[in-house]
Parts: sequence; C-alpha cells; structure tokens
Amino acid sequence: MKGSAMASSRQPAKAAASSAAGEGAEIKNYQLGERIGQDELAMAYSARHQTLDREVHVHVLRRSGWIAVSRFQLAAKLAARVQHPHIVPVLDAGHDERYGYYLVTPPIKAEPLQTLLDQGPLAPPLAIRIFAHIGQALDELHRQQIIHRDVQPQTILVQADGKAYLTGFSLAATPDGPDLSQLDEADYLTPYAAPEQTFEDRTPEASLDIYALGAVLYHMLTGDVPPGTGIEPASLAVRNPELAPADRVLRRMMAPQPHLRYPSAAQAAAALRGALRSVVEPSGGDALSEAGTEGQWLENPLEIVLRSRLTADFLSRTQQRANQLHNGEGVRRLLDSWSGNNPVRRRQLGQAIRIDQVVSYNIYFYDLKVLYETRTYPETRERPFSGSRVSSRKQAPDRWQIDVPVPEEPFADVPPTEVAVPNSEKSSVCPRCKGETRITCARCQGRGTLDIKRAVKTPTGTHSELQTVDCPDCGGQALLPCDRCDGQGNLLESSVFQFIRRGRLWQNTDDIEGLPQRTIEERSEPVSSGPIDVHDPMWHAVQPLHELIEEATKSVSEETRIVAAELTIRGTPVTEVDYTFRNKPRTLAIIGFDDNVRGDLSLFDSERILIIALALLLVVLLVAVVYFGVVRG
Repeated sequence: MKGSAMASSRQPAKAAASSAAGEGAEIKNYQLGERIGQDELAMAYSARHQTLDREVHVHVLRRSGWIAVSRFQLAAKLAARVQHPHIVPVLDAGHDERYGYYLVTPPIKAEPLQTLLDQGPLAPPLAIRIFAHIGQALDELHRQQIIHRDVQPQTILVQADGKAYLTGFSLAATPDGPDLSQLDEADYLTPYAAPEQTFEDRTPEASLDIYALGAVLYHMLTGDVPPGTGIEPASLAVRNPELAPADRVLRRMMAPQPHLRYPSAAQAAAALRGALRSVVEPSGGDALSEAGTEGQWLENPLEIVLRSRLTADFLSRTQQRANQLHNGEGVRRLLDSWSGNNPVRRRQLGQAIRIDQVVSYNIYFYDLKVLYETRTYPETRERPFSGSRVSSRKQAPDRWQIDVPVPEEPFADVPPTEVAVPNSEKSSVCPRCKGETRITCARCQGRGTLDIKRAVKTPTGTHSELQTVDCPDCGGQALLPCDRCDGQGNLLESSVFQFIRRGRLWQNTDDIEGLPQRTIEERSEPVSSGPIDVHDPMWHAVQPLHELIEEATKSVSEETRIVAAELTIRGTPVTEVDYTFRNKPRTLAIIGFDDNVRGDLSLFDSERILIIALALLLVVLLVAVVYFGVVRG
C-alpha cells in the first residue's frame, strides 16, 4: 500500500465524517481516485486537481469531535508552515460541506518505515540515511518551537531511493497549539515515546523527540521494537558486532534523564558519524552528509547548560572561526593554503575534492582535582596516669566535627596522623594491679627466690645440688612495677582516630572517537576553572562531567569524604569536513585556532613523495660513492 502523509499507527475510530468520500467523488477542485491508505484521523486518496490537471494526494478527516478536528487542522497548519526537504508539505486545506475537512499533499511515492521494518532490520547505510533525514527535519521543527511528540516508524515515509519524510503532526506541541491533555495517553504513547512524555505538559522539551529518534534508530538497526520504559536497550553487537560503537550514541539518546540526551539531532548525527565512520561507508556518499555543503555549527551540551561558566572570549573566537570556514569558500581557501606550504601535500587540495559537509563544534577536556579526607572510626587508647580522677561531662563530638591540622597548600597530601577526640578522656584504676602499682613477679611466683640446680665438684666426683638465689627479675622483692600502668596505679583512656588526606586528578573528555585526541588536546586552552560542589546537580547535566564525578565519588564512604574539588575545563575548536575524492567518501579535521589539518593519505601527493624519496636516495648513494672513493684513494 502506498504511504499516506498522515501516516500513524493508531487504531481507526468508528466516528466518521459527514459523508463517506470515495473514488470519483469531488472535493472542491479535486476529483478523488483510488484509496491509497488510512490512519487514525484520515483516509488518503490519489486525486487530481481538475483545473491544473495535477496529481495530488487528498486526506479526508474521517473522525468527528472537536479534538479530532483540532488535531487534523494542527497537522495541516504545521506541515504548511514548516518548509523543509524532509517534511511532507501541505499544498491546500479546507472544509467541504459533503465530506468534511481535508488537506492536500504532493503525490509522494513512499511507504511507511514500519512496512520496511516488518521485513526485518535495515541495512546500516539505509538506516543512517533515514536517521539523518528525520533528524534534520526535527531540528528545523525545534528551531520553530515545535515538538513533534509522535516520532515512530508509522510517521516516517521512505522512498525507494532511501529519502525519508517526517509526517504525523497531529500530536505536536506548539506555543499556540490546542490543548491535548484530554487524550488518553494509554492509547497514544508508543514504545518510542520518552518515559517522561505526557500530553498534560504544556512546555515539552526537544529531548522528547531526541529520545524517540534514538528509539527508531534502535528499531532500524536491530529489527526489534524498543524495550519498555526503564529497560536499557540490548547492545547492537547482538545483531551486528561492527555496530557496537554506536551503542554509546543510542544510550545517550535514550537516557532516562532528559538533560543527558543530545541537545539536537545534528549533535546525535555527528556522534553517530564518528562512531560508525570506520565500519559504514555507504555508496554514493555519506548518508549523514546530504544537506549540502553549507556549514553547520553544533552546540556542545556544555555550552547549553554551563555557558555562563565558560570564557566568553573563547566562545566568541570559536564562533568567528566557524563562520570564516562556513561562509563562501572558507574551507577551500584554507586547504589550498595548507597544501601549498609543503611540497608533499596535494596541490590545490581545496579544489581537488568535492566538499559534502562542513561541521564545526568545540571539544572539551575536563580535569577534576579532588581532595579526599579519611577519618577512621575512633579507637580507644590508654596510657599510665598518676593524676587526679578525670571524667569529662561533655559529649564527645563526632569525628567529622573536629578541627584537624591541615597544610596551607590546597590539595596537599597529609600522611596518616593520629588525632585525639576532645572530651573523650576518662581515668580508671588499672585492672591489672587493682591500683596497687605493683604485681606479683611471674618468674618467682612471688617468692623472691629461685631454686637452681648447679654442678658441684667433690673429691669423689661431680654431682648436682639445689641452691637458693634471689630472683633476677624482681631482685628478691617478689613484686614488680605493673607493666600496664607503668607503676602508676591508674590509666587514662581516650578515643583517637586516623586522619589522612590525599589529592587525586580525574580526567575525561567529550566523545572524540575517530579523531586525533593528542592533536586536539595539545591545542586546548583553559575556558573555566574553579572550585565546585560535586553534589550540585548542575555539574551532572553534562554527560562527560557526570561520568567524571560518578567515578570520583566511588571512593566516598563512611570513613572517606570529598572535602574539596576543583574543575578545570579546556576547549579546542574542531571543524570536520566530509568530502569525496576519487569517488570515495573521506573525512578530514581542522583542529585548533592554528587550523591544523589531519586526515588520511588522500591529503598528500604520493607521486611527489616518491620523487622526493628517490631524489634523496640518489643523493645518499652519490655521497656514499664519493666517500668510499676518497677512502680508497
């Protein structure tokens, strides 16, 4: 069955329009042909404009009630308002006295994505192509403050060449749209809907559509409907091990927390391009690069959430740099200049390649210095005591409330140090000597003497006899000073704990898989630095920072706490250029403010390199011949 621009997975309702339209019927200037499809709201017909003799598709509302009418009109209004190559446009709309409300779309020959998925998972290049097209449409909607809220395989149409269109705007949210809170969510929320989605929310966020787009991508690559809310999707490696790098993209798009998702579909597309760059090379060009050669700026999530914390000068300079590369022939001029500065680089590189897409963004590195402090549970210590009785009436404070000696230098380590707990001292009679200060000598058992056998020589021979001598331990006194109280008769007990401080550096970065990390980091510069509270939700709103802090706080326990944390963020501007050279898609990166170019061997002139190498070899051989000639002579 041919696709309908109003495609949806909703079950048809029994309520009908004023009169059933059919083949041969006339609605205004349109003569209806065969029925080509239907959805929850409308019946779709092939038709012809009688005056212009032009083929179109006419969609006739087949439900009654003000909510159905409002949704139908909303879909027509939004599709007509938003002009985008991947959104099915509405050419006309109105009301017919016999057949009710209708809208007219171009005769796009396409079928719902669901029809393709019924046959199993899609080939990765096709899935990526559809993902890119729908993502571009969603970003345009979001720029116009429209949240689709119904992205799913039934609201996506796909042509035979893989070009995809987004339809189904009847549940969209706009600042001036109808109130759809009376809809039964159980009937309208699909497995592709974000866990927080509700029609009662009057200010929905774009993150709803990002989640749904990720769920559709999961279905396209695996052939399985996404799992229910709260269930993490299975790894793509189960279906295709080569797609495993895209798992991190899906996990972020379908994160339960909205603030952890990509801020735009373009950002997700860039991440997907990086994840699958080495395993998917669609024929005819990169499926994620079909928007033309106009440059695109991708805002980093950090810049959305924490812009006020970043150096304004850095953000301004990176934006100016991107504008210079995006406008006109900026990239070509830069590549021509770069290639002309070195004889082994391909001459006129900017003119030799076909630029498919230019994308600029900032990469950030995160350095988190954390000072951990450990205070062990208090233990009892005792020492000899000879003073008057001691017993504090004050409550001993919790160990974490006690002031301890710390170095002035921040984040300096403190070796294990024993600290006494105030108000914990208590004197007591020594339990060993019972306060008598002395104890019975263990060697002589309190006799003071010892019987020792000694050999004695007599005229008749040698024999042994017992002799009584003073005990050498107690000197004949039979008693010894108490070794527990050191002869004081009393003990002083107190509580002590071990105090330790250690600093550690934790590091993380934005996702830069497939890019030269060392080159990018060498060109980074500080954009933010200062103390932070690791428990402040603000710092967890950016995924790399969330991961960094989560790792740093794993060492926290009842005995160990974080007493200080300092975050330094470094940034580097990056521009990726997707291009075609000799009919093969390739990618290069322009990194840093010094515009360092990194790419594959297509950037270099292999013939010139060979000639230079041969010339050097000849020089070496000539020098060797001369040298050996001199030696022999």
